[in-house]
Amino acid sequence: MRAIEKMIADDAPCLAILRQLRAVRGAMRAIERELWRAYLLDERCGLQSTAEERRMEAWGNVQAALREDFEP
Repeated sequence: MRAIEKMIADDAPCLAILRQLRAVRGAMRAIERELWRAYLLDERCGLQSTAEERRMEAWGNVQAALREDFEP
């Protein structure tokens, strides 16, 4: 993000800034996918937990996170 801020401050071409933003967004998506996978497959607190209560809590967390993504 600092690099993008510097590009803006240095009056870099808009297309270069947009490309950098797209690269950052792609990297963030990859990190998010990996974190979701790790969370959902976690045997201690995720959906793979052997404890029903923990599975239900994990599912509730997933639903809440998805609602946050789609609510205005």
